[in-house]
Amino acid sequence: SLLAMDIDHMRQKILEQMKSEQRAVQANTDLITAISHDIRTPLTALLGYLDLAVEGQYDSEQTLRQYLHTSREKALQLKAMTDELFQYFLVFGREKLPLQLERYRAEILLEQILGEHCAQLQMNGFRVKMILPPCGELCVDVKYLRRVFDNLFSNIEKYAERSKPVAVLVEPRENQLHICICNTISSQPSRTASTKIGLKSARAIMEQMQGKLLTTEDKKHFVVEAILPLASARPAQHEDEKNDVSDES
Repeated sequence: SLLAMDIDHMRQKILEQMKSEQRAVQANTDLITAISHDIRTPLTALLGYLDLAVEGQYDSEQTLRQYLHTSREKALQLKAMTDELFQYFLVFGREKLPLQLERYRAEILLEQILGEHCAQLQMNGFRVKMILPPCGELCVDVKYLRRVFDNLFSNIEKYAERSKPVAVLVEPRENQLHICICNTISSQPSRTASTKIGLKSARAIMEQMQGKLLTTEDKKHFVVEAILPLASARPAQHEDEKNDVSDES
């Protein structure tokens, strides 16, 4: 009877593992299919404009400059896609990220990371309102947390309406810290198609730091909420070490 139970348990584990592997294969297949389509479109346009330029099929220098300008835009679009793809495989190409979790005062850490991104948005014509109260402490890997917000704010610059404000709200709730970012979706079609790879990478990073990344979208607004556990009571790091959130960390 015990042997039969053990064998049945092994059978269930093998079935679960096979299903998990099938889901992973299907997810990668879907990703490659989507990426292939997204890359092929600007690449075809790029080659077309370059062929026109090389073969001299233009009637003025202004037309030639327009061909070159459009070609450059398509090349930048391809670069953005390949950068996102690299980030995706950097995160999903390994079972666990080499996280170096350290304890920080949340408001000091987020004031620097979020403040830098908010300032960059303002330089690019956005109006930004940030609310950052005292929050407690977080235990995170700063390098990977920066990568999460790099992805989130990069999406805002690409797809948000510049004439509408961007709201950033940080709020502690029970044992968690909620970082909510809300923007209005641009009514103008973006030159760069969204592959959602950045969001997938950010979500995977958050999960490995015991957090979550939730998104909500309607016809006008896009809201992303990053949730991290607040650090439990334990001996704090040295003050200099705890507040050092420089790029080197």
